[in-house]
Amino acid sequence: MGEGRFPVLHLHRPLIRRYIPRDRGAVRDLAIVCADQRIFPSCLSRHHGLVSDVLTRYYLDFEPESCWVADDPDNGIVGYLFGCLSTARRCRVMASRIMPAVILRAVLTGAAFSCPVGRLAGAGLRSWLRGRPVKSQSASAYPAHLHVGVHEDCRRHRLGEELVRHFVAQARNEGIPGIHVSIVKTNLAARMLFQDLKFDVLGQYEAVFPGSPQVPVRMLLLGLQISSPADPPGREELAPREGSW
Repeated sequence: MGEGRFPVLHLHRPLIRRYIPRDRGAVRDLAIVCADQRIFPSCLSRHHGLVSDVLTRYYLDFEPESCWVADDPDNGIVGYLFGCLSTARRCRVMASRIMPAVILRAVLTGAAFSCPVGRLAGAGLRSWLRGRPVKSQSASAYPAHLHVGVHEDCRRHRLGEELVRHFVAQARNEGIPGIHVSIVKTNLAARMLFQDLKFDVLGQYEAVFPGSPQVPVRMLLLGLQISSPADPPGREELAPREGSW
């Protein structure tokens, strides 16, 4: 599993640092471990390379400077944050560079014939169409976004919070006006994390996950406004605001 060794038995205090190229294998493995199992159907379990490309390739290959990791001395990479300062750019790169390569590889490896490709594409399109009205309303005010993942054996150590704080500081120093993130509404741990970090609810929408296409999933779109350059925000700067949720 790359540089990370799972399961993790003893966690020391991991170092939060920027992603570097030698982290690639461990981060790609961990992204699959942390992914919601409803996102990808079981027929793709033998095609981890394709799944990893969809989840990680933009961030690791096209914007690695916005990625952060939690590096534990004994266990390697136990958490990651994929950051993107321009969601519009990611959409263009995904459409023009990444997804055509993924589709071609799926055909050449046979994955396209062992999985219900039409269902997968349809689920992705429906999710995009359902989320677009909500996301487009806040695109200019919250152009950046993030995805954060921590191995389940290493949660409840505030690693996700520290990863987000570092990306918030980076985005603030880059002059980005705001960051958004989508989470499953029933994910209470994620809701508590981003509420503590003073993200506000921007809207709700339904997503259709290919691994469970018959059950739409309610999503929350959250946003954090950023004002001016500063060091990584302290806890007092990111206290939850009354009535935000």
